Amino acid sequence: MSDSSDKAEKLREEMWEAYFLEIEDLLERLEAQLLDIENDASNNEMIAALFRTMHTFKGTSGMMGLINLEDLAHCAEDVMDLARNDRMEMTEHTVDLLFKTLDQFTSANTKIRINKKD
Repeated sequence: MSDSSDKAEKLREEMWEAYFLEIEDLLERLEAQLLDIENDASNNEMIAALFRTMHTFKGTSGMMGLINLEDLAHCAEDVMDLARNDRMEMTEHTVDLLFKTLDQFTSANTKIRINKKD
């Protein structure tokens, strides 16, 4: 390998490590925020905070070219957007669905850590 390809590979690995650190933090925040909303589903400030965290998760996934994960996050973000704009109620069923989505994110990121793609 040439020196420039070694540097490029090192940079890619550093980007992936930064991605995983950021995503782990975002997943923890999403879970905590969902637990809060589960206890007070009408709190618009908490729903807005959840939306912002999901938006960051979506963007971070997209930046790494993880299109499937970005698309799933976008769907979840759309649901949160409806709730934060009072166009949909954040019901127990909706929160359960978002928890299942969070489980999918966690599972996908375990696979991405190995394959570096979704």
